Amino acid sequence: MITSINLQGTWQFFADEEMKYSSPPEVFSDTVQLPGTTATNQKGSYNTKRETGCLTEVYPYSGNAWFQKEITLPSGWASDQLAQGELFLERTRITKVWINGEYLGTENSLCTPHHYDISPYIGEKLKITVCVNNTDYPTKGGHMTSPDTQTNWNGITGEISIRLWRKNHISRIKAIPDLQKRQVVFDLFTDDSFRRVQVQGEWFDINGKIMDIIPQMLEVSPQKNGCCQAVFPLSDNAPVWDEYHPVLCRLYFAPDSPYSLDDKTEVCFGLTDFRADGLELKSHGRPVFLRGKHDGLIFPLTGYAPTTVEEWLKILQISKSYGINHYRFHTCCPPDAAFTAADLLGIYMEPEILFWGTLQAPGEEGFNETEHNYLISEGHSILETFGNHLLLIFSYQQVFPCHSMNKVQQR
Repeated sequence: MITSINLQGTWQFFADEEMKYSSPPEVFSDTVQLPGTTATNQKGSYNTKRETGCLTEVYPYSGNAWFQKEITLPSGWASDQLAQGELFLERTRITKVWINGEYLGTENSLCTPHHYDISPYIGEKLKITVCVNNTDYPTKGGHMTSPDTQTNWNGITGEISIRLWRKNHISRIKAIPDLQKRQVVFDLFTDDSFRRVQVQGEWFDINGKIMDIIPQMLEVSPQKNGCCQAVFPLSDNAPVWDEYHPVLCRLYFAPDSPYSLDDKTEVCFGLTDFRADGLELKSHGRPVFLRGKHDGLIFPLTGYAPTTVEEWLKILQISKSYGINHYRFHTCCPPDAAFTAADLLGIYMEPEILFWGTLQAPGEEGFNETEHNYLISEGHSILETFGNHLLLIFSYQQVFPCHSMNKVQQR
């Protein structure tokens, strides 16, 4: 079970739009509120222009923004020899991180959270320094950074936390439902080795629990990709997910070992059999007409997408009331809260990688290998991060639920 320490609130701030500093400045003379952006904190020069072709950013900011915070971890973790942890930044730009003055590294995903391993530094006090840069992206960014929609904001939005766990913890679970075989295959990612896993859970919808799932013990088999695998059989009355009956499954996994029985990891998913049948799209054999809309994450009051389920439920419920059952996020990817809300409401989501225009293939004039590899990496990160939700993958020949990612890769 993960212990999460919320880092939202007041952070020390240093403005560095000229990007003069390559390491943390000695003095942070200003403060900001995170989660948030430099614009929401009114940092940068006030903009007197009024744009007509795109959003007007009242406080535009381009360059480095430095954030620093000191925290004290719970004392029990400092003495735990199996303690591991990470700094979790849900939505941001290009980041660099220092812990107690030591450089940890950099991450540049614009679509998925940034994870920084802080295991060697787990002690009583941590000084966390984050540099966020919103220039020199590996790609132009599409609607993730365009002034037409989100604005090219700088800052950190969504969850900002320290996550702590013991080494034997199941860190991530990927669900791969197969209604034809009446089973769900789970890939379990952990540093530990165990032969069985305890599973319990429930079926639920937006109104709450529908029925419990009988607890059971599943056999675990090691896999070549560094994870282990368990197969969960589906009962005959297991409800399927579609736009009219968005019923979901929530399961809790605990390794069957003396020191892990109380350490549970949660996974949520829906059972669906959405596929292409010739020129038709079908869900569980029934034709589906995708009544969709284009969305570029347009939130002019803040300039960035909200990150709470409540905010996305409000937005998507309005769309659903007009008959919308499908969102195409043009050259952008929403945060996890959007997918969670869509699962509850019965809306299909289609995120895209952050690029518009034409990509040249290797060997063609204008081919950009760095950008090419970055976009592929972003696509894989989106699949790995949000793949347990009910997403759609559109290829030239087929349509797949995103959490059947293994099938996509094999075709």
